[in-house]
Amino acid sequence: MFTNRNVVTGLEGCGKSSQIFQYLSQVATRERPILFSVKNYKLMQEQVSNWSSRFCIPIDEFAICGFNLSYEPAKEAYTNKEIPFEVGKNVRFIFTSQAIVQRNRHTHFINTDNKPVEYSHIVVDEFDFTSGIVPALDYELANMRNDDIKQNTEKQKLRWIADNYTAIDMNLAIIKKMKHDNSFSIAHWIESSKCPITFLTSEVLATRFLKLLSFKELVVKQDTASIYKDCVVNTWSSEYIGRNFFNKMNQYVGWNKLSYDLVISDCVNSYYERKNIEDETNGLDIAVVSHTAIRGSNDWIDKKILTVLSHIPKQALTEIRDTFHCFNDNITYEEVESLFYRDRLCQAIGRVIGNRGGKETDIVIHKDILNAIDKNSFPYTFNTDWEFNFEGFDFILEKVIQAEQNRKERQKIKTAKASQINKIQTYSYLDSIFIKAPNNYIPVADIKEYLVRNNILDDTGKGTISATKIAEFFGVEIANIKPLGRKSKTVRVIKGITYR
Repeated sequence: MFTNRNVVTGLEGCGKSSQIFQYLSQVATRERPILFSVKNYKLMQEQVSNWSSRFCIPIDEFAICGFNLSYEPAKEAYTNKEIPFEVGKNVRFIFTSQAIVQRNRHTHFINTDNKPVEYSHIVVDEFDFTSGIVPALDYELANMRNDDIKQNTEKQKLRWIADNYTAIDMNLAIIKKMKHDNSFSIAHWIESSKCPITFLTSEVLATRFLKLLSFKELVVKQDTASIYKDCVVNTWSSEYIGRNFFNKMNQYVGWNKLSYDLVISDCVNSYYERKNIEDETNGLDIAVVSHTAIRGSNDWIDKKILTVLSHIPKQALTEIRDTFHCFNDNITYEEVESLFYRDRLCQAIGRVIGNRGGKETDIVIHKDILNAIDKNSFPYTFNTDWEFNFEGFDFILEKVIQAEQNRKERQKIKTAKASQINKIQTYSYLDSIFIKAPNNYIPVADIKEYLVRNNILDDTGKGTISATKIAEFFGVEIANIKPLGRKSKTVRVIKGITYR
């Protein structure tokens, strides 16, 4: 079943981690335990408690390692408080953080004989795209909004890689820069591993990337007809789920009026954290968690959750696309965008439905994101007739619509000005040929003859500039007139200019 590099996939909430644990527990030994890399300490405690009782495994066969005394101390037999990196003699299953693994510090864990632990398998749960895999790209995605880091990108980037990965990873980045090599290095902890590695993920994008690195895909078999039968995702999509929507909801503390236990969003917490520094009365009562922070959480089973999915910076998706291109996968930007948001939606929905028991959840999503996602890849039903309830704060939507209309009008004016500036720059050479003269005119035919005779081409270099563009440049008009001495025939002219 398993090779040296594996990626186990399946919808969020389908029970991937439990199935893999059940399989690997048959081969785990005290001499060669299995290492589980989990997102945070709380999840480790949950998994240990769950698997110990569910599969009737003695508690002393589990250990949580790699935490110094500044962390909340582990309880019972989960870890040794005196020597956090020592593994008990009966241990077959070791839990640690993903940060410990990507820094390669799991190689420092020792057994009771004071020797480095030899693992039979390393399992990384709740893997998301590139995190722990590609140090340089991980930096770019993690810090693209950090203005301080942008001021000194290369120096900060190398320091960040050394802090979050290893000195070897940093040195590889330096060598590539010296060689002007724009390719990406795979993290040292993967390349140097002496045992099989398995990632668990519900993300199609992450799976596709790992397969480029020779990871074998293993799909968790599941009876989707029974697990997701009658599961409904209430969906309100709108073009207004953007900056103005969040600004107005934040301004009027609209989130507090909603009848939810939790809001999953990347665009709420930072506002209230900033406001709370100055005004404690403008705080947020409802729980809000980002899409990244919610990963793997079992805290919201049987709770009412609202997921808000809005656009992330295009730069992030471009970085992901370019990474695929470096590994000879010519994925398009549109494909990256579709899969990225599909994966986020899958994570959020899986917090409550599927094996977590829920049958219904609500999402608010930008309509372009919803249209880009292949909804047929999900076994549950999207109820797009559902309407989001503003709980009496409907005026917020009205203000959002007005703000969006104002933004579009400003953008229209800005675009028109930019277009005019561009025309001025493009056709500035006309100033050396013509000059404005209010009482004068030049026949269009004469102008064309002059331009052809002097080989004066337009900005494409393929022909002469049109009379319309000349008139637009000088802000004058084209008209049909009857010159003096002609009784009937009219001539098309540009009024208000003459030759220099």
